[in-house]
Amino acid sequence: MTDVAEGEAPLAGVLAALEATAHPFGLFLAVDLPFVPEALLRHLVGLASEGDAVVPATAQGPEPLCAVYSRACAAAMRRRVEAKDWRMTSFWSEVNVRIVAADELRRFGDPGRVFLNLNTRENYKAALRLAGSATTG
Repeated sequence: MTDVAEGEAPLAGVLAALEATAHPFGLFLAVDLPFVPEALLRHLVGLASEGDAVVPATAQGPEPLCAVYSRACAAAMRRRVEAKDWRMTSFWSEVNVRIVAADELRRFGDPGRVFLNLNTRENYKAALRLAGSATTG
C-alpha cells in the first residue's frame, strides 16, 4: 500500500489505509506516542460505533493521530488531500466526530504523559526519564 500523496502528510497515509482495508474502520497511532496504553486503544475501538471518527482531546487539543477512523471518512479525506489541505482535522466538518474528552481520558493515565509526543531530543530524554520511573517506582 502506498500513500495517495506520497510523502505529503499523515492524512494521506490514513486515507490510503482506509481505502485499502475491507474493515469498516481502522485504529491509527503515531509512532512518536510511546505511552499510549493498550487499554485506551481498546476503549477508542469500543467507541467506534459512536462516530465516523473517534478522537481523544486534552486541554492541549485533539490527538488525531491516536484515533479510530471509519471508512465513512475516506471521501472527505480524499477531498482534503486533493485540495492539499493536509491538516488531520481538515475533514472533520464533513463527518461525525466523537471526541473523547480529557475527563474520560484520565482513567487511562495523566493525559500529559499518555500523549507525550517525541519530536525533539528533549522529548526523548523526558520519555526515558518517565519510562525509568515507571519501571523503578
